[in-house]
Amino acid sequence: MKDRRFGIAAVSLAALIGAAITIGNTAGLRLNFTDSAPHGLWFVRATGESAIKRGELVEVCPPELPLVRLMADRGYLSPGDCAGSGVTPLLKPVSAVPGDTIRLQQGQPVTVNGVALPNTVAMPAVPA
Repeated sequence: MKDRRFGIAAVSLAALIGAAITIGNTAGLRLNFTDSAPHGLWFVRATGESAIKRGELVEVCPPELPLVRLMADRGYLSPGDCAGSGVTPLLKPVSAVPGDTIRLQQGQPVTVNGVALPNTVAMPAVPA
């Protein structure tokens, strides 16, 4: 009898956690455990492109590209619900806005208005 009650309690708890995660995600709550943004609970809301400012965090879905598939296959990107790519949306800081000059050069960090962005040199194991 105790085993049955334990089983019912475990299934009920799992259902409750699943419902809470689903409702939270629908409401715009995101748990971030990646290094692309500070770890923690974030609230995501829709906004127009013109309202985005440098330094703000945005949620983005990587496009369906061979490079994104390679990164997912290697475990750099987690499986998720982004349409097309099938990976988890990423929280990323905005580094450039309309009017900024962006420079990409192989083997060099990305620059915005002549200022190098940290951690933007391509990984040698990633062909891009």
